[in-house]
Amino acid sequence: MPIRCSIMRKHASNILLICSILLLWACKDEDYHYPDLLTDMVEIDTDNSRNIKLLRSDDGKEYSLSKKALLEDGTPDSTYRVRCRFSIDDERTVTLYGLSILQSPHPELPAHFNDSILVDPVKITSVWKSGNYINLHLGVMTKQEKTQKLHFVKTELQPAANGKQRIDLTLFHNQNNDPEAFTKEVFMSCPLQSLDLEDGDSIYMHITTYEGLKTYGFVK
Repeated sequence: MPIRCSIMRKHASNILLICSILLLWACKDEDYHYPDLLTDMVEIDTDNSRNIKLLRSDDGKEYSLSKKALLEDGTPDSTYRVRCRFSIDDERTVTLYGLSILQSPHPELPAHFNDSILVDPVKITSVWKSGNYINLHLGVMTKQEKTQKLHFVKTELQPAANGKQRIDLTLFHNQNNDPEAFTKEVFMSCPLQSLDLEDGDSIYMHITTYEGLKTYGFVK
C-alpha cells in the first residue's frame, strides 16, 4: 500500500509539472502580438529593379513596404493586379507575406476574338466590384493537362433607360477540351479604366455556369 501511494504522488507531481509548462507557454503566447493579416486584391508598382515599391488598395490608399520584396516574375516599372496577404503596420507601410499575380485582361470587342466567343461553364463563388475593378472568384473544372483561357468581351456603350449608358461584359472561357477531373480555384479582375464610363453608368457581367447564364449588375 505505501508503494501505491508513492506512485500516485509521483504521477500527481508529473501532472503539476506538465500543467506548469503549459501555463508558461500560454503566458508567453499572450505576450506576443500576432499581426492582423489581410488577404485582398490590390495593385502593386515595381521599380526599375523589379522590387515592389508601392501597394495600392482599391479605396485609393497607397503604402510602401516595410521590407524589400522582389517580384521575380515581373517586369520593371510596371503595375500589377495581385491577390496578396499583408498586414498594415501604420498609415504609410505594410508588411507583405505573399502574393499571386491575377489575370486582369482589359475587355476586348468581339472582333478581337474573331467573333468566336467561347463561354464554357464555370462555377461562381462570388462576384463583386471594388475600386476600378469587377472581381471574380471562380471554380474551373480541370485536369491541368491543357491550358484554359479566360478573358472579357465587351459591347459598345449603349443608352440606358435612366439617361446614362450601359456596357455588357461577358466572361470568355475556352476550356480547351481539358477533362473535368476536379475544381481549380481561380481569382481574376476585370479592369474598368478603359471602358470610358461615367458616374451612374451601368455595367453588366454575364457568366455562363453549369446552372445556366448568370448576370451581375453594377453602377460606376
